[in-house]
Parts: sequence; C-alpha cells; structure tokens
Amino acid sequence: DLVRSRGLGDVYKRQAMNTASADQYTCQQGSITRVIAVEHEPNQPLPCSVRYEKPDEGNAVSFPWHANNTAGFCEEKADYLAEKLSLSGWACEKKKKSHK
Repeated sequence: DLVRSRGLGDVYKRQAMNTASADQYTCQQGSITRVIAVEHEPNQPLPCSVRYEKPDEGNAVSFPWHANNTAGFCEEKADYLAEKLSLSGWACEKKKKSHK
C-alpha cells in the first residue's frame, strides 16, 4: 500500500477530489506551523492519503503515503509523522473530525 512517488497529475487529481479529513494534527515550533491530515472520500475509509502541509514554508503540500487496501494505514502513518515531529521539538495537537 505504500506509494512514495507519484506523478504530478495524480497529486493534482487528489487535490481536486471531494475529500474529507478524519484525523488531523497541527504541529507548531515557534511561529512555524505544519499540518498532517488523513484524507479520503466522504464516508469511505479507503482509498486514503496522508496530506502534509507546510503553510509557513512556501505553502508546500505533499502526500507521502497512500493506501488502497489496508484500513488504518494512513492513520498509522499520520501518527508516525506527528510523533517524529514531536521528537524533534514540535508541539503537535491531534483533532478528530467527524464525517458527515
């Protein structure tokens, strides 16, 4: 299920999808914010992607992980990335969003 590099067309396609975010972390270090979110179609746990945003660093957005078959994979990877940032001195807060 791990897909690290995808074509640019794929990234643009995913950004245009009507996605819902389930788990989201907001991480801060000083005045810099980073956002980690699990995205998927509304009311569908799969496929999913982990969206990693750096709004204070050129508004960079990447999708480091994607899963088609394994429920919980994206949530685990989002938790992993937030933990990695926390160990590097970032303060991360998790928010769970409801699906409607």
